[in-house]
Amino acid sequence: MLKYILNFFLLVFIFIGCGQEFDEQANIAPKFDTSLTIITVSEKQFNAIDVNATDENNDTLVYTLDGDESVNFNINSITGLVTFKNVPIYEDKQSYTFNIIVSDGKSTDTKSVIINISSETNLIISYATYDDNSTLSTNDDRMFIYFNKSFAYGSVSVLIDENFILEGGGQIGNSSSYSLNSQGDASYMIISLDNNGTPTVKISYDDSNISIAPNTIADTNGTYPRDNNYPSKFEKYDRFAHLPTLNNICINYTDNTSGIDCNDSANVLKTDGFVDKNISRHFNNSIAGEIKDIDTGLIWELNSSIFNYKTSDNYCEGLTLNGVTTWRIPTLEELVSITSKENINPAIVDELNTSIVSFPYYSSNINIKNNNTNWGIDFYDGSIVTIENNKTRIIRCVHE
Repeated sequence: MLKYILNFFLLVFIFIGCGQEFDEQANIAPKFDTSLTIITVSEKQFNAIDVNATDENNDTLVYTLDGDESVNFNINSITGLVTFKNVPIYEDKQSYTFNIIVSDGKSTDTKSVIINISSETNLIISYATYDDNSTLSTNDDRMFIYFNKSFAYGSVSVLIDENFILEGGGQIGNSSSYSLNSQGDASYMIISLDNNGTPTVKISYDDSNISIAPNTIADTNGTYPRDNNYPSKFEKYDRFAHLPTLNNICINYTDNTSGIDCNDSANVLKTDGFVDKNISRHFNNSIAGEIKDIDTGLIWELNSSIFNYKTSDNYCEGLTLNGVTTWRIPTLEELVSITSKENINPAIVDELNTSIVSFPYYSSNINIKNNNTNWGIDFYDGSIVTIENNKTRIIRCVHE
């Protein structure tokens, strides 16, 4: 009898131990921002689409293609850049549909892609993003419309929504202001939904497409788009993707190899875009007690405080500053956006070097392998660290 009892407790001990190890190694699948992307590219070009996925476990990600028409493409398994095997010709084929799969070695996510091909002489919207500014109001929203080539400034109607066909949820509104990338011919348009007559319905990322309305916007030759002008699906605006780095590397676009001779005319100097998010930044400190990062839209508390994680969460949620009550602990990505690899002690952008700085700062991201720790930034050198959440460390609240 004693033998059976000992065996029973041994099995229970093994079961519990395995369960604990399983919890510590719990995997979260990688994720694309959207499950469907519809874009239009001009004929006779090799680059098709560049995709990125995120992984909370920071696992190495591998990208692959799937679907019958994927045989027409190559994909860089590390970067997610998809290129045509042969340059597309509009007269031969006008559309391709395939899937992109990202894997962390344990789990996967899939993005469906539709690539429409336009004639190189046809003006089209190649890409469109919508920034809802993380608020319920449409008054501070923006639309970014990117064209495949320059269009004539004078052909844009003052009644903005007359220039476009919007399919799906949302509105543009006639009284929205807009700006172009130059005073002459332009290749992109930023529409600010902030004037009288602003729409009350936000653009939906899931079901909204946009295209140029017939006989409105013309190219620099005065040619209007064809009636079969392909629409582009709205994508969510990624604030942090617009923070390139100072780490310039040379890349050969033919095979996407890096670390090569920059003096070779076949190679192009390009920013790597993912190592150190550090550029010439733009801030506004006109309101007392806070400072706005113009590049990301984040508004930071000017001064930092000393708390443990639980107390800091209560502090930020209970903070009322300049009438705003939606303050919170920043995410790890948001803390990374204010690091400066050019500085040390503190490694932070100069505009936020205002109080306690050269210490570890809490983020809201909990370490899934140890729920008693949070990810954070040590602003002595800008490194990413883990912090026991019962320790007294630094917090700087943020809101959008």
